[in-house]
Formats: sequence, structure tokens, C-alpha cells
Amino acid sequence: MIKPLDNITLKAPVSMRAILTVDADIDAERIIVMDRETSEVYYNFKIANPINMFVVPYKHALNSTLLVGILDDNTVYNCKFIDGVTSENININAM
Repeated sequence: MIKPLDNITLKAPVSMRAILTVDADIDAERIIVMDRETSEVYYNFKIANPINMFVVPYKHALNSTLLVGILDDNTVYNCKFIDGVTSENININAM
């Protein structure tokens, strides 16, 4: 006897990501994003736009262990760092 196959609907696995949005000063020339606990630098580059979005490891959506800084390369202005930054938790599949 032949058994009919059941239709099985597969769903994509939930893919969570942590997104960090930095709204930098217009005088800033460089952004640094780093892990506060390990001092691992995730991003260090020159700014092209005042608003930048970064994908960081998911653990930073659960706790506030990011260190974000802006600075200029010609040392006219003081650098500014923000400690204890939490990133945004988003589901990539919902986008």
C-alpha cells in the first residue's frame, strides 16, 4: 500500500542580529566601535555619512558592553566616547 506524503511547510530559522546606529557629529572624521570587556575593535574607519549602521555580535543586544567613539584626524577637537551602549535587536527574517 502506498502512503501519501504529507505537505510539510518549512520555516526559515529565526536569525537575530544586533544593529548599532551611530549619529555622529559633522566635525567627526572617524568612528570607533569596540567591545568594552575585551577591547576588540569591531569598526574603525573614516565617516562618509553622519548616520551609520553597524552589525555587531548579538551579545551586545542583550547587555551594554559597547564602547563607541568619534574623533577627528587632525586633533582640532577632543575625541568623545560613550560607554555602555546597547545595540538594537532585530529579526533579519522579518525584514
